[in-house]
Amino acid sequence: MATIKTSDLSALSAPAQGDLLLISDSSASTSHSVTAQELVGQAYADIKLAAATAAQTLSSTFAKLTVFDTSTASFNCTVAGDKDSITVTDSGLYMIMFSCNFSSDTAKTISIALSIGGTEDVDLQTNQVVPSTGATNIESTSFCVLKSLSAADVLTVEAKAQSGTPALTFNNIDLVVKKIAASA
Repeated sequence: MATIKTSDLSALSAPAQGDLLLISDSSASTSHSVTAQELVGQAYADIKLAAATAAQTLSSTFAKLTVFDTSTASFNCTVAGDKDSITVTDSGLYMIMFSCNFSSDTAKTISIALSIGGTEDVDLQTNQVVPSTGATNIESTSFCVLKSLSAADVLTVEAKAQSGTPALTFNNIDLVVKKIAASA
């Protein structure tokens, strides 16, 4: 087993994001430099739609979007087996980015929100009015937020219609999570 030592532990008390820390493996006579950001920012995941399109019918209550079908990367986060949620492993400050393109079979006002642990974050809702119907009328919506998350927080995206039950056809949807600091 290797013994890992830093060249100066006092540098860890309040390092700047760009500060380089030298980590030495004395048993192998090797060393490596890392930034403080690399030490705290190592958590990320994404879920997206890889298929050409996917449809989901909405109601007047928030429901989890289930049209995600793949994940391209994850580290210190867990992507659900059905690709509809991301669970963070460690607490910290995360950047959460969402975007989608969709069309609707009826002209309705759609609300899309980030949900943390099954509770929609009303501050992170986007309302989208769909003025026209049909596959040729593509709408888009997105948000990007910084959010303090706790270990084991489950992130999903939920949507609802203000009235009726419109069927949305997604041709692009992405949720990306990236840890940017150890704590907020």
